[in-house]
Amino acid sequence: MAKADLSDSLETDSAISVRNKADSDPSSGSPKNSDTLLQIVSILIDPEERQANSKAPPGVCPALYRFIFRPLCDISIDAEEVEMLWPLAARLIDSDSGTATGQRRAQRFADWAVREVLPLALEVNNCQAHAKKLRRLKPIHDRASAAAAEQAAKIFAGGAQSDSCRRAARDAAAAAYSARLWASSAGSAAHYASSAAAHASADIGRGKVLEMRTALLDEVCPDPAAGADLLR
Repeated sequence: MAKADLSDSLETDSAISVRNKADSDPSSGSPKNSDTLLQIVSILIDPEERQANSKAPPGVCPALYRFIFRPLCDISIDAEEVEMLWPLAARLIDSDSGTATGQRRAQRFADWAVREVLPLALEVNNCQAHAKKLRRLKPIHDRASAAAAEQAAKIFAGGAQSDSCRRAARDAAAAAYSARLWASSAGSAAHYASSAAAHASADIGRGKVLEMRTALLDEVCPDPAAGADLLR
C-alpha cells in the first residue's frame, strides 16, 4: 500500500464529512476546529510528527489523546488506513473537559487494561484462575482500588507463559499505578493502558483488541453514530 500523505487524504469522503462538521459547528465561530483536525491527523500520519508531538494539542483531553496516540507510535500508517483517522481525530476536538473528567477517563482506561484486557490474555496462557481474580477486583475509582489493581497485575504477570502477556501485565500495572497518582499522570495511565492492549493483541488477536478499543472509546467519548454530538 502507498505511504500516507496528508494532501492526498484531504479529499476523501471521510475527511470532507468530518471537516464540514467541524467548520459548521455553531459554537466555534471560526475554522479553529478544522485547523485542529488537520494538526491531529498530520501528527498521526507522519512518524516524525508523532515523535515530536506526544503532548495533546490545546483543547484535547490528554488521556484520550494518549490512549488513541499510543498504538500508532510504532507503526507506519498507509494511504488506505488514514481514512479511518479523520473520525477518530474528530472525537478529540474540544474533548478536554477539565482535570476531573480527564482523571475519570484515565481511571477507566486503567481499569479496562487490568480487569478486561489482561484477563483475556491470561486465559490464552492457561491462567484462568488469575483471570477470574482480576475480573473480581473492584473497578478503579480511587487510590485504594488503583493500588489493589496494580498489585494484582504485578503478581499475575509471573504466571503468564508468553512474553507478550507478561509485557501486557506490566503495562496494565503501570496504568493502575499512574491512575492512583491522580491528574498529574492521567496521560501516562492512558498511555500504559493502551500499550498493555497492544501487547495483549499478540495473544488475543488484533481484531479483538480493536473491537474492545472502539467499545471503550464509545463509552468515554461517544461518536455521532451513537447519538452524541461530535463536537461537545
